[in-house]
Amino acid sequence: MLDLSTSLIRSQRFSVVVDLLLTKDDVDINLKDSQYNRTPLSWAAENGHEAVVKQLLATGKVDVEAKNKEYNQTPLGWAAAKGHEAAIKLLQLNLLLYLYISIFLKRKEIRTKVQPGMHIQQ
Repeated sequence: MLDLSTSLIRSQRFSVVVDLLLTKDDVDINLKDSQYNRTPLSWAAENGHEAVVKQLLATGKVDVEAKNKEYNQTPLGWAAAKGHEAAIKLLQLNLLLYLYISIFLKRKEIRTKVQPGMHIQQ
């Protein structure tokens, strides 16, 4: 079993590697591995790598709902299964923001279609 300092060092190393990879244009951050069919976000969430989860979410490009084939589990499910509270909170917040933005944009779209003085047929 790893002690906290070893886990922290390992997490920081992952974070540096992720930073480097995210600067590349040809890196698919949603690419699933061939053995377990899981995304980098899924692995980071399951292993409690909070910094990596933050980095991946910050791109706005990760699929937070990506599921693997065998267990049909999302990154949030993996984090919850292992009890990684920080990753759980980050993923939950991300999902809430996504829902809020989706609702806001939908309401804005409706408002732009219906202009003041327009007759709406029911």
